[in-house]
Amino acid sequence: MTQPHAAPPTREAEPITATARPAAKEAAKGGNAPNVLDFETCLEQIWEQLIAVPPTRGRSMTTVKIGSARILLSSWEVAAFINEGGPSAEDLRRAVVARAMVTAATESARETGNATAVERALSIARTEVSRLQERVDAAKQTKDTEAAVNLGISTKRLISALDEAERL
Repeated sequence: MTQPHAAPPTREAEPITATARPAAKEAAKGGNAPNVLDFETCLEQIWEQLIAVPPTRGRSMTTVKIGSARILLSSWEVAAFINEGGPSAEDLRRAVVARAMVTAATESARETGNATAVERALSIARTEVSRLQERVDAAKQTKDTEAAVNLGISTKRLISALDEAERL
């Protein structure tokens, strides 16, 4: 099955592609996520959940579930998945996926005592934080206030998830 909402490629980052995988579909239906999530699988799980239950108008936050972790998404993060438009949508999706991976790995480590997936998720997230901080600076330089603010908040939320995971 091809994903109807394929992410557009960006200049600086490797594009996120969403391919349907059995593990992603199972997790989106409420099954358990695999112990080690890759970026695409996590992206697909989020996309599937957001498409299955579109956000209610006027609602500022939406929750998605990855494994046993619940990830709270802001309206602009949801819009980056659902509408896919705008120059910062790709960056916002990457921030959400990195945060979801870290949060899911952290929850899994708390439940099982096995923290092997945490290190992999932290490595991906640290790379994304650096990239996102550059994108925030670029948005500020071009006076794209909305993108700078939204990316800045999403980046801070990713950093908070990183900090929590590093305390394990």
